[in-house]
Amino acid sequence: MSVALGTTSNAKTLIFVGEKRCGKTSLIQKFFDETPKDDMPPTTALEYSYTTKTKDDKKMTVNAYELGGGRILSSMLQSCMS
Repeated sequence: MSVALGTTSNAKTLIFVGEKRCGKTSLIQKFFDETPKDDMPPTTALEYSYTTKTKDDKKMTVNAYELGGGRILSSMLQSCMS
């Protein structure tokens, strides 16, 4: 699951939530134009990454929060939404 929250006109935030080893990190790496690695450790808490993209001659920062561990850690979503 991902939700896009606009923080400013040139920054976007994506939040990925799911169980361990469901493909969140691989999806983020593909979006960030990185090669996904097969030996990545599972996401067990909240992780943050960002990249800068250019579209139509406009720079945009994309923030990605990744929450692994399912419902057990869902209370951590508050920290990336505030």
